Amino acid sequence: MIKQYLLFFILVFFICFGYAQVPEKFYNFINNELPPTPFGKSSWGIFYLNRPATIDSSTIQKIKDKKFDHIPEAIKIEFLDQLNNLDSASRNFIWKQSYVTHFILVNSIKEHLSSKNILPQLPAAMRSKAAQWISVWNRVKLNERLFNYGSIPFFSKDHQYIMFLRGQSASGEGWDTIYFYQKKNGKWSIADYLIITSI
Repeated sequence: MIKQYLLFFILVFFICFGYAQVPEKFYNFINNELPPTPFGKSSWGIFYLNRPATIDSSTIQKIKDKKFDHIPEAIKIEFLDQLNNLDSASRNFIWKQSYVTHFILVNSIKEHLSSKNILPQLPAAMRSKAAQWISVWNRVKLNERLFNYGSIPFFSKDHQYIMFLRGQSASGEGWDTIYFYQKKNGKWSIADYLIITSI
């Protein structure tokens, strides 16, 4: 009996502790620290894909080949190492609505959204606006649904830089860019970027 309790508490500790380590800083970044969409990029849209975008091998090669003016080479190499050695928790990470405060999460453009399920998970101040957007989402044609997406944020070891792919898509068109943010005076600002696709 004692063995069973012990195994149970070890399992709970592992799940809670393991889950809290990486995602906590992911959620803090997307909820509280993600800089505004840069000038010239649309900031429209409240919907966000719940599965983070993958930075694929061709994009990794573009990062390798690019000479950045404002990112130290050592930091670039550090990010490339992270991309090439992703752990399973980061590789399988999915955003959870109850922890996301500024977006409505969607599985795909085909999903019919339920206000009944989503609204209780959102901050009270966001619910009336969210209800209207969910109604619009459910009414429009699939190819007219606009959504935002992003990778997981990659943090440098000194926590002074973040690499983050972010993008937007609607009607078969969109953009995505890898941004390198640097912390200055306690806030993240764009230090450099790499355009992947553009409208």
